[in-house]
Amino acid sequence: MLNLWLRRALLSTATAAAAFSLYFALFPREAGPPPAKPLAAVAEPRAVPAPESPPAVPPPPAVAVLPAPVQAEPEQRPGPVAETRVKDDLAPMAPPAATPAAATPKPPAPPLRPRPQEASLGAGPPEPQRETPWPRLFNTAETRSDNLRPFTKWTWMLDRYAKERTLEVAPCAQLGAFKCRPKVWREYLASIEGKPRRQQVELVNAYMNQRVYIEDLPNYGVPDYWATPREFLGKDGDCEDYAIAKYMSLRTLGFAESELRLVVLQDVNLGIAHAVLVVLLDSQALLLDNQIKTVIDQGRVRHYRPYYSINEKSWWLHKAALAADAAAGGGAPKPN
Repeated sequence: MLNLWLRRALLSTATAAAAFSLYFALFPREAGPPPAKPLAAVAEPRAVPAPESPPAVPPPPAVAVLPAPVQAEPEQRPGPVAETRVKDDLAPMAPPAATPAAATPKPPAPPLRPRPQEASLGAGPPEPQRETPWPRLFNTAETRSDNLRPFTKWTWMLDRYAKERTLEVAPCAQLGAFKCRPKVWREYLASIEGKPRRQQVELVNAYMNQRVYIEDLPNYGVPDYWATPREFLGKDGDCEDYAIAKYMSLRTLGFAESELRLVVLQDVNLGIAHAVLVVLLDSQALLLDNQIKTVIDQGRVRHYRPYYSINEKSWWLHKAALAADAAAGGGAPKPN
């Protein structure tokens, strides 16, 4: 029974295989995509290396931009010296052309002559200007000296005045007992600053002569005191204080110290020492005196014999006055 069943199964299997073979023979199968290769067998694409960049070339050295040389024009005569012209060329300089071997180098140009107004610049201290000669004060001969050390009252006043100048324009609240007189004085000087110099002298003389005369002893407690303008305007004063205030007023207006002298002298009529200011203006020595209302030429006064005159730099000894006083057996007394 088993053998019969095996034979039938084998027969059925052979029949089915024959039927499949006949079917594929009659109807061939369409070609499909080729079987994929195993992943391990597929090679990964190689990365293409980037082209190498050329080696960096160092930049050429920068060409220095030099200004063109100064070219001076030759001196023109007659007339002022021609100004030096400087070329402002910012482009790089081209290499100089080769100089022929036979060429002779040009001699250097002569230096320019400086202009008259520029001659003293950087050439050391300027030459001292010649002072205008003074006429003979009160018809006396004089001897000059630059040693001011014996005149301690004068130099001490100058030192104090240099420290007080800022107070002359300070607000009135800071002036204390002197109130606003110094500030009013400076404002007055500013109001006459543009006037002719002779008129300035007359106005300053009249302005200061309005002050009240007072001796030093009751005013300052000492026999002789030379006051600054600020002190004089606040407390009044005696003759040398008038002269000092006028002196500093004119200095503020622009007069040079060489144009001003404070003169200590003897008033022959009154028999007392006195002090005045003398101003050199247009070769004329003008007298500013608290005993005379107007400004006059000093030559018109015959009863004054000067002992000495002084300014900020020098002093002058007047011989004729000293000779007359020596004959009388006295020295130079304190001015009143």
